[in-house]
Amino acid sequence: FPEKIVAGIDARYDYVAIEGWQNTTPIKAFDFAREMEQLGARRIIYTDIQRDGTLQGPNITNIEELLKKINIPLIASGGIASLMDIKKLKKFENIGLEGMIIGKALYKGSILLEEAIKITQGKIKDEKRN
Repeated sequence: FPEKIVAGIDARYDYVAIEGWQNTTPIKAFDFAREMEQLGARRIIYTDIQRDGTLQGPNITNIEELLKKINIPLIASGGIASLMDIKKLKKFENIGLEGMIIGKALYKGSILLEEAIKITQGKIKDEKRN
């Protein structure tokens, strides 16, 4: 079931992190993503571990750069804190961003799931909550 295998890349300072994020490898996350694509991965989950759980916003620059380097769908994770972050990420849908993982913002209530879904469906243009 090839469509059910997703390559997960956890990155710190642009390098792949392993062993529960305790160690950073000399492997560049972008290079590893291309390698995973060449080996047959059908999509990638990219987590910027510097931002994961921080509510500081996603690493838009790295996400956009990664999307330009691969030809498979990407799911972004790490730092998503507001509906505005979701709107910013949604702009990359046409170049391969397939989705995003939202964690702490849901637990803390800074994002309501219903509103997030509406934004991804294009049903909310100018929301009142950030």
